[in-house]
Amino acid sequence: MVNQHENASLDAHNPSTVLNTSTMSQFIPSTILIRTFEDDEGTMEAVAVFPDKRRMITGSNDYMLRLWDLETGIVWKKMEGHRSVVQRLAISRDGQIIASGDGEGEIIGWHGETIESHPTHQSLFQSN
Repeated sequence: MVNQHENASLDAHNPSTVLNTSTMSQFIPSTILIRTFEDDEGTMEAVAVFPDKRRMITGSNDYMLRLWDLETGIVWKKMEGHRSVVQRLAISRDGQIIASGDGEGEIIGWHGETIESHPTHQSLFQSN
């Protein structure tokens, strides 16, 4: 008799699928907490890590974006521009472009090196 749990695999279409410990370890490697990032000015709502794995950007409920140093946990820069909670972030594969979206549908493009908003973001990235 075959134990159905031993041979279980991930099947998104079958809610009765059961994953055993060995299967789960293939999806979720064990991790160790390296650093906690805290900022007492806003609650983080979105996060994206740069391809160089040295920096990350966060969006928060105070309408700000923050550029973080992943090694030290220090905020390098704070960026303003949104009029609502920053809920979405994306970074291009080469790290040259950051896109941030807020709760009112505005999308702003940022230069990945200078972290300045694109001068024409209102016309190029406005979602209306």
